[in-house]
Amino acid sequence: MAQHGHEVAWHTCGRTALQDAAKQPCDLVLLDLDLPDVDGTEVCSELRGALPACVIVMLTARADEMDVVVGLGRARTTTS
Repeated sequence: MAQHGHEVAWHTCGRTALQDAAKQPCDLVLLDLDLPDVDGTEVCSELRGALPACVIVMLTARADEMDVVVGLGRARTTTS
C-alpha cells in the first residue's frame, strides 16, 4: 500500500516480516514484542543485523521491566 509517498507493509508474524525486509529493505519498523511465531526481541536482533540503519520502534503490552531491558539490549548490542 502506498500513501503520501511512502510504501507500507503490514505483517502479523515475525518470520514473514523478516523475509519481506530481506527482499525490500525498510527505513522504519513498528515492532510488537508479542508475535505469534517468534519473540519480538529476536526479530529486533535479526533486523539490526540485516538493516543497521533501520529505525525500530518497539511496542509492548508487557509489564515486566526485564522485557524492556532485553529489548533495548538487543537493539544496542547488535549495532556495536
